[in-house]
Amino acid sequence: MEGMRRPLTGEPLAVDLINTRWRHHGADLDLLETLDGLGQWLEESGQDLGPVREPVRAALTQARDALCGAVEGRPGAEEAINAVLARGLAVRYLDKGRTMERVLFTDDDWQPAWRAVVSYLDLTALAADGIRRCGEPDCVLYFFDPSGRRRWCSMSGCGNRAKGRRFRTRHVPAASDR
Repeated sequence: MEGMRRPLTGEPLAVDLINTRWRHHGADLDLLETLDGLGQWLEESGQDLGPVREPVRAALTQARDALCGAVEGRPGAEEAINAVLARGLAVRYLDKGRTMERVLFTDDDWQPAWRAVVSYLDLTALAADGIRRCGEPDCVLYFFDPSGRRRWCSMSGCGNRAKGRRFRTRHVPAASDR
């Protein structure tokens, strides 16, 4: 899976973590299934923490499940989010008149997971319903849109497929009409 090209990169960190699972030609793929995939995601998200380790992968998959649950409104999601947040503590302080922040972790393996969940909190503060699932029925990707107008993860992919389907429905005669 090393170097696997995944769709819809560049979303905010929380959404990017959720999108480490996607569907390609009917097959479900998971970038975090392997340590190589974990290394790729850490590098792509700017969180290169040194050696890629299984405990980091386990923490990120737990955080991803918590984020998915929160976005989908599943029971117990808030507790799952809070369990990840409990792994770190942000300490604010002054340094030469500037407000600074340092995060203390119960275990450094939780840093990327904690940062992704904090990103979710920041996004929901901007737009409570801003993280949404793509409107294409076969797509499992999410995106952040604070305006609430976007319907698809990408216009060039899922948006064009949906528009093409609507066009065919309106303009291609049914078999019984021929």
